[in-house]
Amino acid sequence: MIDSVRFTKKGLVIIRPDRNGKDVFEEQVGADAVSLLRCTCEIEEGVTLADVMTEVKHRLSLTDLMRRYSWCRTIRVFHKALNKPFDKSRTSDLSHLLIEWNSHIAPDRNFVMWPTFVAVDGSGEKFGIDMHPLETYAWLPVRLNKALRIDNHESHGHFEVMTDFTLLDVLDALYWRISFHGGPKENAQFLEQLNATIAALKNSEPFEGTVH
Repeated sequence: MIDSVRFTKKGLVIIRPDRNGKDVFEEQVGADAVSLLRCTCEIEEGVTLADVMTEVKHRLSLTDLMRRYSWCRTIRVFHKALNKPFDKSRTSDLSHLLIEWNSHIAPDRNFVMWPTFVAVDGSGEKFGIDMHPLETYAWLPVRLNKALRIDNHESHGHFEVMTDFTLLDVLDALYWRISFHGGPKENAQFLEQLNATIAALKNSEPFEGTVH
């Protein structure tokens, strides 16, 4: 029985319990990891985004599945970008990358939850990172936050539960987010347009009047 898989600095491994169900031993995952997508997933301390993506890159079936499932049509372009030297100059203030749960209770009271992917700085503030070049943040370690916050909008209260991630949850959060605006080329274009818009707003005359 396979309880979980874990990303380590040595690669993606299967965690199997011993006969007593206490101690575990590790077994390297083979070429086909698709059958493990519903297994609970852990990430060892210090494992980077580049480490995780490299494990996917070396498995063609997993690469093709994530291309379709996460709408990451340019996944091979992202994988090729892993060969570029890391550029830490623009992200040196960041501490790590975080996969965490987000949730929503619809008006019809249906509950929806999904994994999200953000960057975190030294003070704990969170940022979107997807529009930046992969080489500027692939060097950062990836961590999991299993705490799922559920808000009760009727009572204005909330509670938290601890919820594991599957391998599919982890990979979907990463690949869906980094390709949200398209491939590396589209991300660069979006960032350039955004910076131009910000500059134009800063140089514009202050608006006086009433907005209707």
